[in-house]
Amino acid sequence: MKNIVVLLGLVAVLLVSGCGFEEQVAENKEIKAKESHKVNNQKKEQEESVDLVTESNEVHADVGEDLTELEKVEAFLTFMERDIEKVSRYEVEAFDSHNSVTGEDYTDDFVMYDELVNHTIPTYEKAVAAAREIEVQSEELVTVKEQVVIATETFYEALLLEKQALEDQDEALIVEFQAKLEEYYQLIDAYHTDMELLAEKYNVNYEPDQPITDETETL
Repeated sequence: MKNIVVLLGLVAVLLVSGCGFEEQVAENKEIKAKESHKVNNQKKEQEESVDLVTESNEVHADVGEDLTELEKVEAFLTFMERDIEKVSRYEVEAFDSHNSVTGEDYTDDFVMYDELVNHTIPTYEKAVAAAREIEVQSEELVTVKEQVVIATETFYEALLLEKQALEDQDEALIVEFQAKLEEYYQLIDAYHTDMELLAEKYNVNYEPDQPITDETETL
């Protein structure tokens, strides 16, 4: 059967392990520890839990509210040069993997599926994780961090649609895949716009990566 997936050349656009294996293990250990506590400590634990939830709900209001202008510039540079760079590394690796079995390098659906399942998707999961675990230091970076998270999650959803389309040989899923890609590109455009505004505000040079193909662009 002919390949039904649109053979797009992909390039990193943005850039967590925050929800990965190690964190889950730590969480499980914490749960077991709580279960072993004596009854007379449960009330205290519940109160502490409430405090943590309250603190989490107020995080946007508290992030970087006392930073000086210089500290805000440093926070922006850290976000751009360290945090986003980490996400981008995984994106580039995942897109290179995808490109190796699509376009001119496409051979058949079986090879493409194998690469997608064993390399592209697992690698891109690391990009999503890296985005989620970014800890911004200034309030104005909260929004752009959220854009990065949403964008990587959106592209990950696109990869899963592509995988399902190959499994089912379903052209309708390809339409969904293309729509999800378009959503991703729009999110990236919005991200770049906001980053450029912040860079201008802080007199920092910001040049988004140029697209390698007409279909893609990068962070």
